[in-house]
Amino acid sequence: MIKAQILQILERDGVGCYKFQISGTDAVIYMLALGDHSHLREGLNVRLNFKSSDVIIATSKLQNCSIRNELPCKILKISKGEILSVIHLKFAQFEFESIISSLSCNELNLNEGDSVFAYVKSTCVHISGIDD
Repeated sequence: MIKAQILQILERDGVGCYKFQISGTDAVIYMLALGDHSHLREGLNVRLNFKSSDVIIATSKLQNCSIRNELPCKILKISKGEILSVIHLKFAQFEFESIISSLSCNELNLNEGDSVFAYVKSTCVHISGIDD
C-alpha cells in the first residue's frame, strides 16, 4: 500500500487518467481506470495498491517503453521457491512485494540489498482506500 495525493484527473468517454504524488517523495504514479469515479477530486489523499504479480523488476532503468510507473527500490528480502520467488521491496517508507519466476530471479542475479527498479502498469494500480 502506497499513500498518495491526487494531483491531476483527466476523464474522457468513461476512462480516467489519474496522477498521484507519492507521500513523502517527489515521485508520481499514474492510474488508468474505467467507470465512474466522480467521488474522486484533486487534492484527495488516498491509498494505492497493486497485485504483487503485476510488479516488474529491472536491474537498470527501462528505456523506450510504455510503463510510466517507475519506483527505485531496495531489495529487503528474497523468498525463493522452486518455481516462484517473492521479492520484498522498499521504496521510500513504503514496502511491497513482487512475485516473479525463480528462473527470472536467478537470471537477474538478484540479492538482498540490491538496488532495482520496480515497474507497475497504470492499468494495474487501484485505489484501496481514501484517507480524507
